[in-house]
Amino acid sequence: PGLKGIVYPGAETSADIEEADSILSELETGRGIASGVLQIIALIDSGTGVWNIREIVTASPRVCSSGLDELNLCRNMGIIPYADFDPFVYAKGRIVVETRAAKVQPIGISHPYGVLPQFDDADEIYQQALRGKNLGFAGAICPDPSWVAQCNTAFAPPADRLEFFRETRRLFAEGVARGTAAVPYPGTTMMIDVPVDENARVNLELWELCAAREAEKAKAIEKQESTMA
Repeated sequence: PGLKGIVYPGAETSADIEEADSILSELETGRGIASGVLQIIALIDSGTGVWNIREIVTASPRVCSSGLDELNLCRNMGIIPYADFDPFVYAKGRIVVETRAAKVQPIGISHPYGVLPQFDDADEIYQQALRGKNLGFAGAICPDPSWVAQCNTAFAPPADRLEFFRETRRLFAEGVARGTAAVPYPGTTMMIDVPVDENARVNLELWELCAAREAEKAKAIEKQESTMA
């Protein structure tokens, strides 16, 4: 009960995901779970997997996220990780581009935390997650509870920008209604056009999803506490 899906490490081809999809379908049928609800997070830990990332993430609609298993990728490629050098710049870029093109969530964090994770500096965890976001990742797998709050904050739209996003959407909608393709944002030199409006829309939608998830978590915690009382 409550299972959302599985993490699939080591996928290298679409056949791997298709096999996992089939197994999950059997489990759903056998255990009375609605068909297709169990998701797959595909973790890539080989050169073959990196090369075939597009076919992996499009092999099944169950695939919701994908990223690198950097430690195992180091082992499989004979790499000794160092804090001052990121060996996976290309691999991360490929993951981000291919997953986003496939409408799948790319997950990852900035180097060196993917290969040399730390757990005792909350601000540094936040900064590394924020850098990961600015590399194009949309989330991260947390290897320790100390990461959760920091990653949630880093990957969510900044709360102090919400009013800006809302005003951007309002101003652009008014401009479009007047037949204008771009409108100025008051008090700045910025012009609001389609890409700026789209960015505001995406951030507001993501904020709503994050808020819904937080409400879901709060409800689950309340339920757990009530059963323990």
